[in-house]
Amino acid sequence: MSITLEHIDKSFGAFQALHSIDLDIPDGELIGLLGPSGSGKTTLLRIIAGLESADGGRILFHGEDVTGAMCVSAVWALCSALRFVPAYDCGAEHRLRSGCAARKQRPRLPRFASG
Repeated sequence: MSITLEHIDKSFGAFQALHSIDLDIPDGELIGLLGPSGSGKTTLLRIIAGLESADGGRILFHGEDVTGAMCVSAVWALCSALRFVPAYDCGAEHRLRSGCAARKQRPRLPRFASG
């Protein structure tokens, strides 16, 4: 599954984390994102996975526009694309999906044993 990013922008207040990012990952390609802390690597991956929304631009999975798609749909598509990568544990898929669901849940206080 190919992944195409077109003019992706993301800001956090006055800080612009991503500015007009264009990236084309053809079917079967494996890439890595390298850069210093704070350069936007995680933000870009979270946008691709649907865990974060971009302020501008488009995301296409195999030519289909998934910009603004529901988080679970984007994660399923990403997991589907990665299942052919031998080093990737698609069993971790539930952890990715849980990340989407976790945003909707309230944090729980830890339970302490009484006695």
